[in-house]
Amino acid sequence: MSEAAKGARQLALVFDLNKCIGCQTCSVACKVLWTRGEGEDYQWWMIVNTVPGRGHPKDWEQMGGG
Repeated sequence: MSEAAKGARQLALVFDLNKCIGCQTCSVACKVLWTRGEGEDYQWWMIVNTVPGRGHPKDWEQMGGG
């Protein structure tokens, strides 16, 4: 794939926020997958949107995990 074609695509992940516990594993997995090239060791970006509520789904403690 050409460099121009690589830059033309965008990827996103969608998660069920009712199961989110704020552990940021999704962010770590994204970094591991997309920073394998030489010189990308210290590259880091993160935009994690969690709604509703103020950072985590409402009543997530009572929902249980997994």
